[in-house]
Amino acid sequence: MASPGARTVTTVLGPVPADSLGKTLAHEHVFFDLRCYFTESEDDPTGTEGDAPITPDRLWWLRTHPMNSRPNLVHEDVDLATQEVMLFRQAGGNSVVDVTTVGIAPHPRELAEVSRRTGAHIVSGTGFYVAGSYPAEIANWSEEQFADFFVQELEQGIDGTAIRAGLIGELGIGNPPPDGERRMLRAAARVQRDLSVAVSLHPSWGPEGALAAVSAAQDAGLDPFRTTISHLDNRFRDDVPLFLHVARRGFFLDLDCFGRDLYYPHVNAQLPSDTDRIRVLLSLVDAGFVGQILVAQDICFAHELVANGGYGYAHFLRTTTPRLLRSGLDQSALDSLLIHNPHRWLAGR
Repeated sequence: MASPGARTVTTVLGPVPADSLGKTLAHEHVFFDLRCYFTESEDDPTGTEGDAPITPDRLWWLRTHPMNSRPNLVHEDVDLATQEVMLFRQAGGNSVVDVTTVGIAPHPRELAEVSRRTGAHIVSGTGFYVAGSYPAEIANWSEEQFADFFVQELEQGIDGTAIRAGLIGELGIGNPPPDGERRMLRAAARVQRDLSVAVSLHPSWGPEGALAAVSAAQDAGLDPFRTTISHLDNRFRDDVPLFLHVARRGFFLDLDCFGRDLYYPHVNAQLPSDTDRIRVLLSLVDAGFVGQILVAQDICFAHELVANGGYGYAHFLRTTTPRLLRSGLDQSALDSLLIHNPHRWLAGR
């Protein structure tokens, strides 16, 4: 039990002391449904790949067409999720921040079951993903309606359950953000101040999308020291000055796609390699911003699960951590990335 005045974080099984979270992945999806992104591929003239099962002989297709496969965009199997999170636990991991919001199918009851089975702390987000994924009427909500929704899920429970959210986000932010998203951000800022909660933002594609999200967050009054900008390793790639631009404004920087070496046909872009991500991370540490970096893998495609030939939730601990240490990162800095930074982001100073 937490001592009086101790910082706590709300997990799907209830509040826990922040210092009990241990090694924490700041941006993951234990369950997901990203069929909002599905499109037919021009590389699939027979139309057979879109619904083909996930098998080892098709990994070449899935790694170059991750959003052109319906089965690749859905994961709802509790037993499989338990196996995958247990691999993270066996690698020395303790906690997972699940930022699956309305539009990509939150599963609060199932998250609680996985937490009970594995012993992992799971912190669940509340909010709304990208505009094309959730009901159109939500875009017309007032700031008060957004705030009431956040408070309900943070204080009472997610989607009518008694399982409470522990942060707001990931919130999808367009470029430029439409009026509805700006109202949502102002509501998030208000609730962040009132309830002292962390916020995670999902920017649209490219460096321009990330910068638009930063600007919108500042305009809305979000506290940068409790707010993270997700997917910056994919948005800014190796442009260290852009990372520094965001860091100097106080925001947390999510390098959350370790292991995702994919090609996205819809934007004609090959994602950075882990070598690129490590190079950027070390540059940010050298520049004095080790205290603002959060790390994860953002597992949200079925082919990324170990059972399907992927790296899984343990990749950063099993593979990236020794690479960072061999590259000169010291243990203190590594502890900041995995322990101290996510704890401060989630629980405050």
